[in-house]
Amino acid sequence: MALDPQYSNVEGDAANQMIQDTGITRVQLVKLGLVAAFLAMCAAFVMENDARVETSLVLFSVKTQLWLGLVVALAVGALLGQAAGFLWQRRRRRRSAMD
Repeated sequence: MALDPQYSNVEGDAANQMIQDTGITRVQLVKLGLVAAFLAMCAAFVMENDARVETSLVLFSVKTQLWLGLVVALAVGALLGQAAGFLWQRRRRRRSAMD
């Protein structure tokens, strides 16, 4: 992506030179910004959901912080989804091999 001097308040190649002087590419800067934004959102999520709640599961109950319960539920759901997808593909492969 070329720098358009018409829309920049930095002279010519000075903007690119500032990035080059640090040894960081634009892609790395964007990734760093996205990681920083994600971490900020995670911190806000934890601070907003710090109430203690009782979570009742099929066989037992657990009293924990709300954010932790939500993260564990998300992780368990993701793992179950991956396992179901794996089993579904395996079943389809076996059926197509039988034909």
